[in-house]
Amino acid sequence: MAGEVVEKPSWTEEADARLRQLLADGLTVTECAVALDRTRPSVAKREYKLRLRDPRTFEKAKRDRIRELAGEGWRSSRIALRLGLPIDVVEHWRTAK
Repeated sequence: MAGEVVEKPSWTEEADARLRQLLADGLTVTECAVALDRTRPSVAKREYKLRLRDPRTFEKAKRDRIRELAGEGWRSSRIALRLGLPIDVVEHWRTAK
């Protein structure tokens, strides 16, 4: 129903540990999301928050795409949604040299 609030499951220590293991096993964020029954953006944001991936080593193609879209006037929130990334990562790479 429109306007209905959907409660998001909170992240537990067990879920964090499972995410760490899945990523260590080589699963992608999308595959982790399926395994954890969560959305891809939720898992990507948690991965970033736990610093499981260093944003300085973020793949060059994504960095370039973020800067390209920003140059076209896209807002960080729209870029994040389009690329399936946490907004913090987008904002970091919009301004990083």
